[in-house]
Parts: sequence; structure tokens; C-alpha cells
Amino acid sequence: MPKNPASPTAGFPVRRVYICGNGKCTDRPAAQRVFEHLLSLIQAYHLDDFDAPARVKCQLAGCLDVCKNGATMVIQPDGIYYWNIDEKSAERIFFQHLLNNQPVEELIYRPND
Repeated sequence: MPKNPASPTAGFPVRRVYICGNGKCTDRPAAQRVFEHLLSLIQAYHLDDFDAPARVKCQLAGCLDVCKNGATMVIQPDGIYYWNIDEKSAERIFFQHLLNNQPVEELIYRPND
């Protein structure tokens, strides 16, 4: 029986984190700081290792269509957008959401709010 390509042990990322760093309204230096801080946490916890059981990949992205809301990130495949992110909130998202599968409710962007 072939391995499930989406399984954590198959070497594929469980989650991908995209941080808006190239939109028209983004604060690029702030997005870069969030990206670097989150990337350092991912590396410190070895979540970027190919065989990590809860593998995470992080990258700067273009516009995420959540404009003028500070640094913005989306976690896939969860489909959860976070907005007004700084290094402190990125750290909270890392420990609570990425490590413990508990989204940080008060930081989630909901377009109808």
C-alpha cells in the first residue's frame, strides 16, 4: 500500500505559513521581522527538518488580500488568517497554533467583523 502523501511521515509539510511581505500596503520591514522571528522558532524546534512529524514551512508572500491590517499571515491548509501580527503575536501563534493545534482566536482575521 503506498504512503499517504499528506501524512506527516511522508516528508511533506503539514502546514505552510505565508506572511504578506510584498503587497502595496504592507509594512515590509515589519513583515520581514515577523518572518525572521517565526523562521527562527521553526528552526529552533526543528520543524523545518524533512522528517519532522509536524513539519512547517514559512515564507514571505505577495499580497494576501487583507489590506491595511498590519503584517498578515495565513496558515495552510488550515485556512486561518491572522492580522496585525508582530513578533510577540507571531510567537504566540507559533506555540499555540503551530505546536498545539489551537488557533489564537483573538488574532484571527474575520472579514465580516
